[in-house]
Amino acid sequence: MARLANLTIRGSGTYYARIFPPVDLSDRILKREFLRSLRTKDQSEAAYRLGIYRAGISRLFDMAHAQPTLGTELIDLMEQRIYAHAVGRYTSVRDYARLPDRQRTLI
Repeated sequence: MARLANLTIRGSGTYYARIFPPVDLSDRILKREFLRSLRTKDQSEAAYRLGIYRAGISRLFDMAHAQPTLGTELIDLMEQRIYAHAVGRYTSVRDYARLPDRQRTLI
């Protein structure tokens, strides 16, 4: 599989998502980067979880740009929920594939 941007691997073999917030949001996003474990050692599973996490974070950045009153605490809380959804909602792509079609659309 090709190397993916925003995907790093640690010495233990676990994949991590690494996303940098836009510079113009640095006054409200106090982190220099979002570095989160994807809780897997499988590259295809990590790529899948990264896609979910990256899409959510991208939407969060768009919301922060559109709503200047969105505070730091709320942004942090939303990032935590995005992360939980990306890695905690189901354990793997295989589990997701076993869900009935109507449940897949709810996730």
